[in-house]
Amino acid sequence: MPTISWRRQAFTLIECLIATTLLAAAVVAIATALAVAHQQAAPRPTAALAEPLMEEIAARPFSRAGDQPPTSPTALATYDTIDDFDGYTDRTDAVPTSGGLRLDLTGGSGIVYARTVRIDANAAPVIAGAAAADFKAVTVTVSRPGVEPVSLTQVFARMSN
Repeated sequence: MPTISWRRQAFTLIECLIATTLLAAAVVAIATALAVAHQQAAPRPTAALAEPLMEEIAARPFSRAGDQPPTSPTALATYDTIDDFDGYTDRTDAVPTSGGLRLDLTGGSGIVYARTVRIDANAAPVIAGAAAADFKAVTVTVSRPGVEPVSLTQVFARMSN
């Protein structure tokens, strides 16, 4: 006579607890990775304020014979070389667009950002025959109270003829 096995094919309580713990750990790891990715992909107003000012500086010539300091420290139109921007500072809550409009980055919160420019005229790379006077490192720093400042640095080189 054949024997009948009454052993059930099911999970035990401990197996269910282990599987639940592993599933919870995987969900937490995935959620953390998604949160970090979302945070890094979010637009940063500080960078959005630094980039247009750096582009404005890059549009100016390295130097010009007979260059005079700007006549108005707040009127960027009077800045005609990169050196004129050294020590420039302003306070803003919006980015000017190419169409003349201002894009509010604060959502009407009234947060004001400070932008400062520092120029290091001795930024020569280690290249044989490169004169220090042919290079300038421009740093645009954007800050606001309670938040770590963001700095954007670009090195400019004098183009020889």
